[in-house]
Amino acid sequence: IISLILVPVTPVSAEEVMGQVKAADTRRFVITPREVIRQRVRVRKVGRAASGAQTSTLESWKAGNASYWNPSRDAVDSELLDRYKANGIPVSLPLSSMAIESWKGLAESAPVASREDDGAIKILLVSGASARARGLEEVSFRVQPQDWHVNELKLSFSDAIFDITEESLAVVDRTHVPPDVLAGLGFSDPSLRAPVIASAPHPI
Repeated sequence: IISLILVPVTPVSAEEVMGQVKAADTRRFVITPREVIRQRVRVRKVGRAASGAQTSTLESWKAGNASYWNPSRDAVDSELLDRYKANGIPVSLPLSSMAIESWKGLAESAPVASREDDGAIKILLVSGASARARGLEEVSFRVQPQDWHVNELKLSFSDAIFDITEESLAVVDRTHVPPDVLAGLGFSDPSLRAPVIASAPHPI
């Protein structure tokens, strides 16, 4: 006789999860004055009218209250940046509690949490009337409960869906940061600048 023991899944509160995500981000983003945070994400865009998907890699940087995106002249990255700006979303790191809280405020709906098969927690926000008028239909993101890390954000608009997945997050000494990025972050000390190693991005 084989006995089957069913272990109940602990209910999750969406607001509690978002609080944990914010606290985890605060811990992860602690840096010294000589350091900068670099986040690389994969952006996948699927148009509602066209078949197929477009994929690119976006690099963003953060130091203190300043953030800087390097869209590398890629059309998908530039369009995502335009969507953030057009909707009044602060240009922080694309996958951060600040960005998520801003999209939550724009959606104007209560978040709903659910557990996925791999143990991750999915938070879903279905847009209210005013957000839909701006073209935003829903926002969802995945959180790893082991460390409350957000590794995926999906923005569903009326004309396209953007799926943003983190590839890496690193703390970089400012001496290893390209000059154009330092300038975009508001640093002007030439002693902290390094040789140009990347093509110049569009200024933010």
